[in-house]
Amino acid sequence: MSEVPLADAESRLVLLINSLGNGGAERVVSILLDRLRQQGKPVQLVCLERNDFYAIPEGMNVTYLSDFNGQEPGWKKLLYLPVFAWKLRRLVKSQSIAVVQSHVYRANYVNGLARLLGAGHRAQMVNVGQVSLYEQEGWLGKINLWLIRWLYPRAELLILKSQGMKADLMRLMPQLKVAQTVIHNPYDVEKIQQQAQREPVNWKKSADKFTLVSVGRLIPLKQLDDVITALAKLSESVELVLVGDGPHKDFLKGVAKAQGVDERVVFVGRQENPFSYVARADAFVMASRSEGFPNVLAEALLCGVPCIAADCTSGPREILAPDSAQDKQLQPGDGVEWAQFGALVAVGDVKALVQAIEHLMHNPQQAQAYAQLGRVRGQDFNSETIVRQYAQVVWHE
Repeated sequence: MSEVPLADAESRLVLLINSLGNGGAERVVSILLDRLRQQGKPVQLVCLERNDFYAIPEGMNVTYLSDFNGQEPGWKKLLYLPVFAWKLRRLVKSQSIAVVQSHVYRANYVNGLARLLGAGHRAQMVNVGQVSLYEQEGWLGKINLWLIRWLYPRAELLILKSQGMKADLMRLMPQLKVAQTVIHNPYDVEKIQQQAQREPVNWKKSADKFTLVSVGRLIPLKQLDDVITALAKLSESVELVLVGDGPHKDFLKGVAKAQGVDERVVFVGRQENPFSYVARADAFVMASRSEGFPNVLAEALLCGVPCIAADCTSGPREILAPDSAQDKQLQPGDGVEWAQFGALVAVGDVKALVQAIEHLMHNPQQAQAYAQLGRVRGQDFNSETIVRQYAQVVWHE
């Protein structure tokens, strides 16, 4: 497709983000950049700091608003918000930018501040998490909530990753009048499935083991101690592979040792290609107490693995049980919900988690059916479909 002339000021788009460091929102922006560039859209990238993990498409125009590397203290990042906003305003004015679409909270604040400073662009803000989590984060959480309440109303459009995130935002800001829409995360289906076929680098599945896998940062929010506790109640033929790293690693190792399953829990660390591990597991487990739109769950579906997820406040139900009431939430003692595309259990309900795992172990036909259905469901989030939705909100195609 021929490239749209960059002089077309009515259609020029800036994607604004903290950086292209390793993370879910950053991966989304990298996919958007690549696909929109291929379609000849007039898009450019602006980053608050220099910390690139994802590749920038060849020939892409990139502007860095600072030489920060992302390791600066939180107070410094907050103090520089108006500086970044003034720089963004100058860029918008000098290049006649029509739309600035920001991803991640700080980038959203800068986008809103630039509007207040008279940049004159259409501001779209992509909210990447549950805003209510800031209620639990002390003074820093209070500052972020204040910034959200002050600056989100400056947007022309708010894009939420899930219906649960939208409901969460409206609970906190019931008077918010800004237009809102839900667009799920995009996935490069072909690339994920190609990577899933490769061999893992430091683990080989045992033929006589029923393998559970979980992927993500080892942090309290993921509640992986629940999975380890469930493992201790299962047959010794069950093992758990944890893909990821984080500050909770030593604690989890301690839980595994205390439960007597340390030899059945395999910590493989952070992997560039987690899909090769997921694809060889017998079931994927996610026990998080909170999510936005869980990338790892959608990716596990695409890997063809039956999934069990905690029915936390955003994401899992929308992915595994899209036809159910999205305000429904399982409570401990409710047992297992065998949803259309996977199993749901209440957050923290180890007994139900054990029941779900044992059922899949002893019912291979249902496990296989979930694996096949998961691949179908995962296609709903393919990058072509999702990028088309993003293009629609920018260019109204």
